[in-house]
Amino acid sequence: MKDFYGDGDKTGPEINTDLAEIISSGFHVRVPEEKTKKLSDMYFRPKNIDKFVVPKTNESVWPSLRRRSQDIDANLQKIQGYQMKGLVPTTQAFDKLLTAAQTGKGLTPQDTSECVKLLQHSIQLGQFAFNELTYRRRYFMKGDLKSCYRQLCNDSNPVTNYLLGDNVEAKMKDMDTAQTVGNKVLNKRPHTSGNSNSKRFHPYGPTGHYNKNMSKSSPFHKKKDFYRKGQNAPKHFLGKRERREKKET
Repeated sequence: MKDFYGDGDKTGPEINTDLAEIISSGFHVRVPEEKTKKLSDMYFRPKNIDKFVVPKTNESVWPSLRRRSQDIDANLQKIQGYQMKGLVPTTQAFDKLLTAAQTGKGLTPQDTSECVKLLQHSIQLGQFAFNELTYRRRYFMKGDLKSCYRQLCNDSNPVTNYLLGDNVEAKMKDMDTAQTVGNKVLNKRPHTSGNSNSKRFHPYGPTGHYNKNMSKSSPFHKKKDFYRKGQNAPKHFLGKRERREKKET
């Protein structure tokens, strides 16, 4: 009953110490994809297993997905591809063991060596897929975090048993402090654009040359104030027009 209701981490029998250290070192560490791709290119699905493929998104549905959904699906397809590749050497090793068990002849030293190599590659490909999925999880939640906390999702931040690393509360507190100090520094900077106190020439101000002949108490659009006593009035482009006296009939 105690084991059934307990929520502690369950463990199984111990394995070879050297093997345990090697496998442990492979988790939470991102191996360059070039190395993993070279390894995955060594394995292809068995000819008689047609379902050994990653399901593709239907072409009729893909255009209707949002950009973020397309990004998530593309990343998950890639990870599934490495998972499938990791299952191929496991299947091949299992096939050798099954054949040896069915024939009763056992494994030859060569078969044993081949099985060890196959299982090693299977674990390496599986770990790569596991690590990629871990980092993708952080990437997908990055947009929902406060802007100053998003650096916790950077690849440079190591993954531990916690997705965002250890002591994340202390890190977030330091980020809050840094943001507060940064905001204070920005607020103290002098504003040189838009709010300058330097005197600028205003053509329609009290000292502007457009106001020399304007009445201070009259609006600009009144011609009688602008052209005071006919001064500065524009001349007719054909010159002054003289009045013609009507001839007496």
